[in-house]
Amino acid sequence: MSIHLIVDDMTDVNYVTVMGEEAEQVAEHVCAALPSFSIAEIVRLLEQATTRDEQIYALYRAGVTLPGQYDAMYMPLFEKTLANDDPDVRRATIIAMAALEWPELQPLMERIAVTDPEADVRADAQQWLDGFAQLHGTVSMTA
Repeated sequence: MSIHLIVDDMTDVNYVTVMGEEAEQVAEHVCAALPSFSIAEIVRLLEQATTRDEQIYALYRAGVTLPGQYDAMYMPLFEKTLANDDPDVRRATIIAMAALEWPELQPLMERIAVTDPEADVRADAQQWLDGFAQLHGTVSMTA
């Protein structure tokens, strides 16, 4: 059993990971003892966020809260924030998607890396693609 407290200064999100036997039961105790968000609460935050700061807040938490296994039900939330006029919201979306490490996100990242109007956002998407390719031994289609 391992329990890790992660303090992410970049996103200002602190979170706990629990791995090993009985991880689910231990995670329930941790969530009961510490302030935490359920997946449903994160989805609600994303759906209801209207300001730039609310969206970034929700996105950073989504990246560490959504399940490790891909679920298509979350894609419309990411597509919505990737269409936001604010490049910081789009960059926060990339950070959240990077934390999830879902292979199914690759086509979306490839599109962003080529079509986003901001060079910094395109570069962030390309960085995700390059890291994903290195980690999984694949080839980035935009490289």
